[in-house]
Amino acid sequence: MSTAVAYPTTAELTLQAKHFEGPLPPPEQLKQYEEVSPGFAERIVQMAEKEQDFRHRDTDRIRGMQRKIIGRGQVFGFIGGRATARKLTAAQRSASASKAARARWKKRKQKRAK
Repeated sequence: MSTAVAYPTTAELTLQAKHFEGPLPPPEQLKQYEEVSPGFAERIVQMAEKEQDFRHRDTDRIRGMQRKIIGRGQVFGFIGGRATARKLTAAQRSASASKAARARWKKRKQKRAK
């Protein structure tokens, strides 16, 4: 005589996920943290405040560095432009001087030929 054992043929599983964005969890979750460990919710809020202060200081520091870099770029651009302009005018003077020298040489050659 054998006895049959009935096993459940189906199983049900329910999974629930919650997601939040931002530095702080939702208020009901903060309340749960406080119930587990008194003072923990306050520590989480302080941590979020410190992170925000850091981000603000870091952003201000980066903006200051960007202003300096832009200013330096403008100064170096001006200096480079002036140096290029000086080289061009020197090259033009040199070219006109060599034109004059060629003209003198040409006159001498013509005098010799006569």
